[in-house]
Amino acid sequence: MNRTANATDTDPWTPYFDKAAIATDYDTYITGVCSVLELLSLACLIFLDKISPQERRERANENKSYRKKIWTTINLILVFLIVVNLASIALYDVHSTDPVVTLATNATSQTLFYIFAFSVALYTYYRSHPIIVSIQPRAVVYLRATLWLVGLLSITEIPLSVLSNMDATVDSVWNAALADVTLVSEIINFLFDASILLLLAKYLTMISGIVVGMDMGRLSIISRYGIASFVTYQVFLASSVALYLVSEADIPAIPVWVFAALTHVQNLAPSVYIVIQIAMKRSLQLERQRENESAGEILRTDRDRTPVKTLSSSNRIITSEN
Repeated sequence: MNRTANATDTDPWTPYFDKAAIATDYDTYITGVCSVLELLSLACLIFLDKISPQERRERANENKSYRKKIWTTINLILVFLIVVNLASIALYDVHSTDPVVTLATNATSQTLFYIFAFSVALYTYYRSHPIIVSIQPRAVVYLRATLWLVGLLSITEIPLSVLSNMDATVDSVWNAALADVTLVSEIINFLFDASILLLLAKYLTMISGIVVGMDMGRLSIISRYGIASFVTYQVFLASSVALYLVSEADIPAIPVWVFAALTHVQNLAPSVYIVIQIAMKRSLQLERQRENESAGEILRTDRDRTPVKTLSSSNRIITSEN
């Protein structure tokens, strides 16, 4: 998404970009505070895992170190999303009269913007993988291929955005190429997310009206938060596309306040998306605790009823990374 704009004092776009710049200044501070809180929250959740008795038993049984439990794919991508989101908006908010500095910061910001979009797709796939495998295993091949395509398009967007920034003319061939690739990328991204959304909705439909077991409790949490994530991320993409298309016109077609509002949505929606993921992680932890307590009650009841028998069974049916 081309997030740069040039305007002169006589340009009708000047008040629009001035308002957008002010909005981005505020949003950068908000994103900075949110990023610190998100990292602290994630660290607290990981620490809660460490002191959990069930977690200690599992690490002992599986002979896994705590370090391996921390650096899971889900945790790594979450940290990466927080850092990339903050860096992207911070670089975009850099004010400089040096055209070289402006070009470098805008190009780097846009590069991080595309990397963030691909990382969200990657995170979505890994987080939803247990549900995909449980209800539609054949979809895994399709989703993996789509994920690779999203990554390829993101890589293509990066040099095009740099060249587009270097050639700021309206009819730039690089600007046109970037617009075309971005449109295809957004469509593929939407289809990828929509496919996973349908699988999540299908899972919730399947378990509605039945008693949720130990396996299904965590998967239903992933489904519900996954749907909320989809809505949030699509709002983010829609605001980005709207800003891009509107700013390509010679004369503004929307009021200044709408342009500023879209800027706020584009800047802050990624932080909302990350907060939803951290909330999901906490909900999964609480559900896991509930499952362990329920399993302990069942085992104690069975021991009381059959004192002579020795029970040896595993309660871990399916696991998704917290």
